Parts: sequence; structure tokens; C-alpha cells
Amino acid sequence: MDTNYSRKLPESQNNEWKASWHDEYFKWLCGYANVGGGHLFVGVNDDGFVVGLKNFRRLLEELPNQIKTKMGIIAEVRYHSAERRGVNIRYGTDGTKESNKQIPAEIRQRDKNLYAAGIFEPKDKQQELKLKKWKSEEPVIVNDDGTLDYLEIVVEPYPHMVSCDGKVYKRSGSTLQELNGIELEKFIFERSGKTWDEVIMPTAKIDELDDSAFELFMQKARRAGSVHGGDGFAGETASDSGNESEDELSRRQKEEILRDLKCVDREGHLCRAALLFFHPDPEQYVTGAFINIGSFDELGEIVHYDTVRGPLLTQIDTVMELIYNKYMKPDIIDDETQWIETYFWPKKAFREVLLNAVINKDYQSGNPIQIKVREDSVSVFNEGHWPVTRIAVEDVYKDHASYPANPRLAGLFFAAGEIVTWGGGYQIIQRECEKAGSPLPVIEIGQGDTPDKGVTVRCNAK
Repeated sequence: MDTNYSRKLPESQNNEWKASWHDEYFKWLCGYANVGGGHLFVGVNDDGFVVGLKNFRRLLEELPNQIKTKMGIIAEVRYHSAERRGVNIRYGTDGTKESNKQIPAEIRQRDKNLYAAGIFEPKDKQQELKLKKWKSEEPVIVNDDGTLDYLEIVVEPYPHMVSCDGKVYKRSGSTLQELNGIELEKFIFERSGKTWDEVIMPTAKIDELDDSAFELFMQKARRAGSVHGGDGFAGETASDSGNESEDELSRRQKEEILRDLKCVDREGHLCRAALLFFHPDPEQYVTGAFINIGSFDELGEIVHYDTVRGPLLTQIDTVMELIYNKYMKPDIIDDETQWIETYFWPKKAFREVLLNAVINKDYQSGNPIQIKVREDSVSVFNEGHWPVTRIAVEDVYKDHASYPANPRLAGLFFAAGEIVTWGGGYQIIQRECEKAGSPLPVIEIGQGDTPDKGVTVRCNAK
């Protein structure tokens, strides 16, 4: 006799109960294949009680082929049989009075109501009990020997994207989501092992990139030690160019730099990270690739604001200048030899907060980074995802690996010397705050119905 119910299997993202089979559940199986795999039990109600299953033999025979045809995957369909009524695979009970004591009383009473209507004429050696008091109105199917049949459909996680009837589904918690638009694009990147920022833009040309951004990058890269000799970036120098004109040489040097940074393909097409970093107007390719700064009074009314556009590399410097020369009011200290300006939050720490927002922003959202300045605080919001499964907020000041949302973009900032170590930004923030006597930033994650999306870093005065 089957003892599958002896395992305690709480309903979760990977386990689901269905009282009877409906074709819409193919979507759920697709969702399992795309996220971690899972088990779908058919003939088990929402409380985990086995309620039996009509035509289980037909399903046992047909479902594997239908799953293969609809989704192109192999799923195992297992047959199980419960010895008696009251078996519960959610709580791991065998239907006996003693074992069922561990099931909450309210759920036990609901199950009792399922069998209160009496027994009708047997059909195919099974007894069908009408569920007058159960919300789903599904019948309970009991065999003539008192046993109940049910199926377990096992789907393994698949490394590639799986679709069902041309549509893609994904499990998220206990819900099923149909992916489309931006979410589908993200999922395709995830499954292909690529990230959004490394995708090549075939219409973007090297000649479109900003010369001054390249010059600034080279200055920073030299200071960071990324340049290896001459004027080239780990590649050819001016003396290697032969008799090419200045324009041809300039373009050739840019391409060499971009190749070293893995931001251009063999045909000279640029990736998104290069466009964000070097293009004079990255919004031509990426909506919302700018930063808004606003000053707010005590009532929350905006006093004045600025919008910073251009290459991301120059946006960082421009924002820093605006924040500390226009928006924050400095405290003036007279040390008898000179006037010293101090701010309620250290510059170097705030630069790390800003860089973190720019590198980890969700650029598919179409929304800019927002900086709100008040008399005693400055907050930076970006519509990105905190890697909650990899690093908890309270652990950011400890040694940890780096998980940038846009690794190719992070590589560009690293080459420019803007980020010194991967995963060490918040340790720098901690050191600078300790030196200045400023409090550590407050990190808030989530917005609306997306608890893992949107990151606000609030830097408060003492």
C-alpha cells in the first residue's frame, strides 16, 4: 500500500494540491519547469486531504504525452493510493484518529463536512460522495474497498525556457505568472546566461560615442592603473596606427578600448553598457537613463530640482558637484588658520551610494534614479532588485561577493577606478561614516506589491 502521505509536504512554490484535473494546470507544470521544478498532486484538496480521482487510469496514460507535446519536456506521473478517508499529505497523517490530531481543528471539521452528504450509487466500482458543503463542489471518489486514488506529477527544473502553447509561465510564491514584455525579456536573459547590459545593439555605432567621455575615462583609467603603456588601453598605441588620419586613429583607439572591455562584437556593434557609459545621449537607446535631483521643504513640497543627463560616467561627477555645491548646506568651521566646510554626510560615502544605484538600477523600468534632498537627509532611489537570496541587508558591511545587476556596466566603472573593489562599496561607506561621525545609511527594499524591487538608501544627519 502506498505510503506517500507519510511525508509531510506543506503547500509551497514547489508543491500544489488540486482536487481534480483541469487542462489549465498545464500552465502550472510549465511554471514548475521554469522555476525550481515541483510536484502537482491531483486528487488532493486545498487542505491536503486525499479526495480521490475519477478516470485516474486515463490521466496516468495520457498526461505524459500531452505534457511532452505542449511543452517539450518529460514529466513523471506517479500513481498513489490512500488506505482510507482522512489521509492528509500536507500534514503527513494516515487518516487514523490519533494521527489526525496534529491537523488544526478547523481543517479537520472542513474535511468532516466533505463526507456528510452520504453515498450514491457506485460508478465503475467507485463511490461518489457529493460535496454540498465544500466550496469547490468537487466530488470525493472512494473505491469500493475504501481506498482513494490520486496522482503526483513530478516536473524537474529545466535550464532553458519552457513554454506552454506558445506562452511562458513562472511560479512566484504560491501564484502563477504569465511572462510578457519586460519580464519575459528578463527571463530570457536569465535562462540564456546573459545580462541585460551585455546585449548588443546592432544599430549603435562607435562614431556616436562622446569624445570627452572617452578622454575622461582614459584619465581615470590611468590613475587606476588600467592603462598599460602609451595612449592605448591594453592595446595598440598611436605609433601602431601607420599613416591613418586623426579621425581614423581616434575611432580605432576607441574600438580597441571597447574590445578590451568586452563591449563591442566582431562587427563593431556596441553593447548597452557601452552606450550608457559613453554615449552623449544614452536615452536614445535606453529610456530613463538620467538622474533627477530635487530639494524638498518640511511640508514635502519641491523647492527646486535638476535633471542630469549624458554619459553615466559624467553623470556621477555632475551629481556630486550639484549635491555638495548647490543642494547641501555646509557647516563652516573656523580652525583659526582657515575656514573648513563640512557636510552632514561624507562625500566619499555618498559617491559609493550613488555608484551602487547607477550600477544596479533596473534600466528596463524606464524610470530615472531619484535623489531627494532635505535639510537633514538625502535619499537615493533606484528601481532595481536587491539580491535578497544572496546577501541580506544587515550583512552588507561584512565581506561578501559582488552581485551587480549590470556586471558589464560595473566592469566599466571598475576600469575607470570608480569602484575600487567588487563587493566592498558598503565597507567604504562604513569607514567614511565612522571617520565623519555620521550615521550609517538606512536601506529600504521594496515598493507596492513588489517587495524585492526598488531600493532606497537614506543618508541622515547626526
